[in-house]
Amino acid sequence: MTIPGDKTFDGNVTILRNLEVQQDSSLEASVHLTALATAVFGAGRSENLIPYSDNYAHWAKQRIAVTGAVAYDGGTYTDETAAANDSTANDMHLLPATVEVDDAYYFGGSVPWRSMVLNVGQAGDGDWTLVWEYWNGSAWTELSNVHDGTNGFRNAGEGWIHFDLPSDWQECEVASISAYWIRARVSSVTTTNTQPLGTQAWLHDVDFTWDGTGPDGQTCQVLHFRGAQEESQASYEADLGTDLDDRTFVFSVWVKGSATGIYLELLDAVGSDVVEVHPTEDGWVRAWVRRTCPEGAGTKLWCRIRADWGHVATWRCQLEEAEVPGVPVYTSGAAASVSIVPSVMYLQGDYGGNFANFTPPQGREGALLVARDYNSTNPGHRLYVFSGGQWRYVDLTS
Repeated sequence: MTIPGDKTFDGNVTILRNLEVQQDSSLEASVHLTALATAVFGAGRSENLIPYSDNYAHWAKQRIAVTGAVAYDGGTYTDETAAANDSTANDMHLLPATVEVDDAYYFGGSVPWRSMVLNVGQAGDGDWTLVWEYWNGSAWTELSNVHDGTNGFRNAGEGWIHFDLPSDWQECEVASISAYWIRARVSSVTTTNTQPLGTQAWLHDVDFTWDGTGPDGQTCQVLHFRGAQEESQASYEADLGTDLDDRTFVFSVWVKGSATGIYLELLDAVGSDVVEVHPTEDGWVRAWVRRTCPEGAGTKLWCRIRADWGHVATWRCQLEEAEVPGVPVYTSGAAASVSIVPSVMYLQGDYGGNFANFTPPQGREGALLVARDYNSTNPGHRLYVFSGGQWRYVDLTS
């Protein structure tokens, strides 16, 4: 790192990184550079008001109606789509009263999907085994990594069913309904004591998997947007318990991927602020949206990630009361946490070479920003410090 000119800082000095002085290594020069390191790496306060910040299991995923629901009993197909899309109790015949091998229930969506919720009104009781299958264009094939939260239709209430998205899934017709179908087929049965009946089924238009790798090298979640609705969304509700009027909050998340039409939205009881996000497969980018709550905003905020279609890896969803996001804070439990840590941001993109087209975001005192211009002709790295009401930078050299 090259630091031109004189730098003077007041206050205690703490070295948080190894510091090599590549100039006259007098005591005065060393003290000045060490103080700069303290100002850059040791200032700032970050908080995260989202519990379980890296786990979308605690977010509300958008539910959509099934395109088709069909019961199959010994050669007879019965269209139960209307029953699956209303809340009438026990009007879906998930299996017959007497279960036989190859009896099945079919669920269909208008686009490929990988998760659903099934509300079992009457839990089944008996000894049968289900195999979950999809149509690959020529045959029904077993799905991979199936999680059946209904335990083969034996658990009453809402159960989450999800599976790996097949790469060769083909649309087909079942009971004259064209859709992307899966089926739960009976592969073996010994006894039937109680017939399982369903109340309602929903597909998830957005779901997630634990198959990404975050900036810290650890496993992170990937959001999958199906596009069955005009916009898919995942939403988190934060009830802060106090009046939000005239207070400013920022919702941020690190993203990487190929999804299209991505937006971050921060809402209160009056309205919302929205920003469009343009992630790439090349590297992680931190996206954020800020909202100053007006009069009558209430006590709740909603953080939303919306998209039209595709996949995006995400890391460290964060909600803070601040003008700009601070350093990412991981919250692993039900209570959100606050940490006294450096305020750090990282931005990267093709900024025209030598940062010709780069404009830093709004800053706050003590904030640190590392920027990378990966322009093919004139790439570079810069370290920015927000001090005295403005961004100040040095170019970084290897």
